[in-house]
Amino acid sequence: MHPSILFILLMGLTIIESTVFSIPPLNFFHPQLAIVTIMLIALFRGPSLALILGVLIGLVRDIVYGTFIGMDMFTMGLVGYFSGSTFRLFLRRHLVLVVLTVIAFTAVYNFVTYGISVLFAQKKADISIVLVESIRMMIMNGIVTLFLYVPASKYLPLRTGRTFVEEEL
Repeated sequence: MHPSILFILLMGLTIIESTVFSIPPLNFFHPQLAIVTIMLIALFRGPSLALILGVLIGLVRDIVYGTFIGMDMFTMGLVGYFSGSTFRLFLRRHLVLVVLTVIAFTAVYNFVTYGISVLFAQKKADISIVLVESIRMMIMNGIVTLFLYVPASKYLPLRTGRTFVEEEL
C-alpha cells in the first residue's frame, strides 16, 4: 500500500474510533484503532514510515479533538518509531510477540499521554484511575491486534519481495 493510502486508512480509523465507539453501548469497548494500526505499520513497513504517519495522524487528532496541539502528535510518533525499533529486535515475528509488543506500547502511549497532561496541568486524575484505564486499553488493543494481524500481514508488506525492511520514502 502506498503511504498516502495508509494515511487515508488511518484517518478513517480515527473517525470510526471517535464516532462509533463513543455511543453508550459501545463506549466500554473503545479500542485505539489508529495506535494499533500504526504499530502494525511499524512492524511491516519500518519505524520511519510509522513515525511520519504517527506524527501526521497525531497532529490531525490534536487539531480536531485535542485540548492542546502536540500531545498526540508526539506520543503517536514516539510509539510508532519505538515499536518499529522493537520489532526489529525479533528475528521471528510470531503473533504472540506482536500482541505483547502492542500491549506494552499501548501502556507507554497511555502513560506518556498522562504524563504530558499532568506536566502541562491539563488533567488532575489519580494514577490509579490511569492504571485501570491503561489495563483495560491494553486488553482491548490486544484483542483488536489479533483481528487486524491477518489483514495487515496480507496488505501492508512491500510487494518488491523484500519484507520487514524499511521503506524508502
